[in-house]
Amino acid sequence: FKRQFIKTIKRQSLEKMIALTKKDYLSECIYVEPLKEGDKLFIESDDMSDSFLNRSRANNEIVMPEAYINTALWLLDLIKLSNNNLVKDGYIFPALYCFRHYLELIMKDSIHYFKVNRGEISSNELGYSKNEHRLLCLWDSLKDYMQNDNIKESVYKLLEELDKLDKGSTTFRYPYKHNKKEEINEYDFPATMININELKKRMMQLYCFFEGINSMSRQS
Repeated sequence: FKRQFIKTIKRQSLEKMIALTKKDYLSECIYVEPLKEGDKLFIESDDMSDSFLNRSRANNEIVMPEAYINTALWLLDLIKLSNNNLVKDGYIFPALYCFRHYLELIMKDSIHYFKVNRGEISSNELGYSKNEHRLLCLWDSLKDYMQNDNIKESVYKLLEELDKLDKGSTTFRYPYKHNKKEEINEYDFPATMININELKKRMMQLYCFFEGINSMSRQS
C-alpha cells in the first residue's frame, strides 16, 4: 500500500510540477466569482477525480505521514525549479513544516505500536502525551526500542539541529514569535542560504530510517 501510494504521488507530482511553478494564482483569482450567501467550503461531489475526506480513515495513520513527507520533498523540488526568489524563500517554510510534522507523526505512531506490542499500554492508548510536540522528547521515548547506537547518534544530531530551530513547533507556521506578553517579536535565527539538495537528501535518509523503525514497531 505504501509503495503504491508513493509511486502515485511521485508520478502526479512530476506531471504537475512544472506547471505549478509558473502558475499565477493571484491573477487567476481575479476571474473567480465573489462569495455569495449560502456558499459552503465542503460540497459533496460525484466526480471520482476528487478527494474523499476520511475515506481512508482505517489507513490514516499511514496515509497522513506519507502525504506530509511527500509534500515536503515535492516543495523542495519546486524551489529548485523556480527562478522566483519569493518561491525559493517562501516555500521553504511549508516544506520544513511538513517535514517536521511527518517526523512528529511517525515517531508518535512508532512509540504507540512499540508499547502496545510489548504490553505496556492497551491498543486504544496513545503511549505519549498528546501535548508533546518537541522532537527530542519524542526521540527520548523512542530510542530505547532501537539497537544501533551509531545510527541513533546520527539521527539524534539531525533532530537536535531541527529542534533548536523549532522547539515549539511554531517557527515554520508563524512569521513571528509568540510570547506571554502577546507582543510581536521577529525570529532571530540568521538568514542562511540552505543547500536544498543536501536538505532533501537528509530528509530522505530520515524518511527511510523512520519508516524502518515504524515497520519494526508494528511487527514487534
